[in-house]
Amino acid sequence: MAGERLRHTGLFPNLSLAAVALAAGFSWMPLRFLASRGLTSAWAGLLTAMLAAIVLLPVAFAQRGRLDGRMLRSLIVTGLVNGASMALYIAALLLTDVVRALVLFYLAPMWGVMMGIFVLHEKLTVARAVAVALCLAGMLVILGTSHGWPWPHNVGDWLALGCGLSWAYASLRIYAGPEISAMTQNLCSMLGCVVVSIAILILLPAGLAGPPPTASAGLVLASAAYAILMIIPINLVALWSAKHLSPARVSLIFAIEAVIGIASAAVLLDEPFGWREAVGSVLVIGSTLVDVLWHRTPAARGAA
Repeated sequence: MAGERLRHTGLFPNLSLAAVALAAGFSWMPLRFLASRGLTSAWAGLLTAMLAAIVLLPVAFAQRGRLDGRMLRSLIVTGLVNGASMALYIAALLLTDVVRALVLFYLAPMWGVMMGIFVLHEKLTVARAVAVALCLAGMLVILGTSHGWPWPHNVGDWLALGCGLSWAYASLRIYAGPEISAMTQNLCSMLGCVVVSIAILILLPAGLAGPPPTASAGLVLASAAYAILMIIPINLVALWSAKHLSPARVSLIFAIEAVIGIASAAVLLDEPFGWREAVGSVLVIGSTLVDVLWHRTPAARGAA
């Protein structure tokens, strides 16, 4: 029982996740740079994930023979789901406003809470209930009601919403699934991102998908730098932390990314940021503080 409590509330996983979430808040900047060089929509996710997978391929060789059939099946599904969250997130950041992409993605705490209740049999504490309410209120405020019920208004918005859902489910599978190294999970996530990025490019209208980028040494080097310096380490730490923290806690702490991303976009880009975006962001991000400072119930473990 003490081990379960430590697994859920350990300081190091919380701090590690918060640190990479802060770094991830600036991820839109290199993505916009790559887009200005022709790497638009899901093309950015496709190229960077391919390069990251190449870097991580030695892991597959080192881990050979350590996976049984159950672990391999879990690894494939989890890698595809987590890779989907990466592909959707990168495409969303390039197809809609940074603020809208971040806020819609950070409805993930709501999905994480629901999955924790129905799959891991966690209790719906007052803190978790307040966190869900804050997320819903934030969505209502930031998206507005001028067009009827505040659903996402464009393809990028929908991709961001789907990203949050897939990220919460990936966290659930990592937390409750078999013990597989975070490095191996990282490689499979990159491969999953490649697969889903290709699917997005096929399904998107040509005007939104954009033309295939013109290959150049500069573009490849810039993409490789982004993959090595940001994508690989951020995803690695997030995967490791997800083994120790419940899906709701992972989603809530990672909302720090939205704080940094929204603030930096407001300063550096001509992004819309009025009272609606400010209030909605505060409500969504507030769910992080509610859970971290208030919620104390250890998570129950269950099968993924």
